[in-house]
Formats: sequence, C-alpha cells, structure tokens
Amino acid sequence: LTLIDMERLRSISPIEILMHLWGSKAVSMSDRDKQAAGIVGNLDAYIKRWNNICYWVGTEICRTFDCRGRGQVMEKFIDIAKHCKILRNYSTMASIVGGLNVPEIRSLKESWKYVGHKYIKLLNEMEDIMKPDRNYVSYRKLLAEMPNSSPCIPFLGVFIKDLTFLNDGNPKVLANGLYNFTKIRDISNKINELERYQRSNYQISSISEIYTGLNNLQILSEQQIRQQASKFEQRRKSIH
Repeated sequence: LTLIDMERLRSISPIEILMHLWGSKAVSMSDRDKQAAGIVGNLDAYIKRWNNICYWVGTEICRTFDCRGRGQVMEKFIDIAKHCKILRNYSTMASIVGGLNVPEIRSLKESWKYVGHKYIKLLNEMEDIMKPDRNYVSYRKLLAEMPNSSPCIPFLGVFIKDLTFLNDGNPKVLANGLYNFTKIRDISNKINELERYQRSNYQISSISEIYTGLNNLQILSEQQIRQQASKFEQRRKSIH
C-alpha cells in the first residue's frame, strides 16, 4: 500500500496542484503542454484512490457474513493502519481509519464486539491523530517532530486545505497596488514541502502479486456497502 501511494504521490506535478488551486482557466496551457508537464489527472486519481481505500475497508467487512469474521477483518485493517502509521504513511492510515468510521460500518455493533480491546485502543489513538480539532494539531505535531530525512506520505487533505487558505485568505494585490509576493512565497514553500515528501524513499520490497492486487482494488459502491450492512443489522435484530 505504501509503495503504491508513494508512486501515485510522485506523479502529481506542482503545476497540477496550482491548476487545482487556481482553476484550469487560470493556467493557460495547451493539451500537449499539459501532457508534457505530466498534468493528466494525477491529483484526481490520487484523491479517488484515497476514497477507494475507504470503500475497500467496507467492502472486505461486508463480504464476511458472520459477526466474528467481520470483527477479525476489522482487527486486520486496524493492524494495517498501525503499520502505515509506523511507516509515516498518514494518507493510507487516515483512509483506513475513515473507512472503519463510516456510519454503515459503525452500525455493525455486534461485529464490533468481537474487536479486541487492544485494537480499539489502537484505533482510538489513530483517530486522535487525525482529528480536525484545532486545525489538525496532533497530526501537525507529528509532522513537525519528524526528521527531514524520514520518508513520509502526508494526508493530502490537510495539504490542500493549507494551500486553499493561503490562496483564498490572502489578496493577490496589496492595497498599495503591488503584487503580494509574501503570498506567492508561502504557496511556493508549501509546494516545496510536498516535493520533499515526493523525494522520500522507502526501503520496502515489493511482492508482484500483492502489489497488483492492491493497485487494482475490487470494491463495492457506497450504496452496496450501505445495503449489505443494513441486511446484517436486520438479520441481527430478527434473531434477537
């Protein structure tokens, strides 16, 4: 998962980030120039991948038809998220935690009873890291304390949020008629931060079959997950 996410993170070019920030019309480029610069929807694909991992969590849980089995799948995903945290792959960690916390999965109360206490504790710790309270203070603290040489895959949602704030919260032109170079510098520094993460190098071996499977996740739609989870709950209530 981490190797795949790093590969996808590296595919996002600074110009694509700026086009997302300012709108495609603000960056005038021909289709050929966009192709040459690597602007081929990599940012959108990265965001889609993040959402798909959320759905993958729900899919694997809903493919298991007994409560104990679903509890074991939940534990497995919590364990995967824990290893992502150790690797500083905060993107996948946040996605898995998000997938475990969607209402449809949270509603499977009988299944959650089979999740061990140590796993619940781990999940709560990761939830605390990604809480948006005080502008993601816990997550930002982890990044600030991280050595610059350490590989890391950041949670892109916070990165985009910061860039949007810098762009929308500051005028392009100052009251004296001069361009706001402080704004341009701050946006540039933020993009440089992303490029530093893109240069990260994980010393992890890839297993071809696993890589291929995880790179082509077979997932249920949000509606299908909701319907399946609802069936499980109806069955549980009918038994009780």
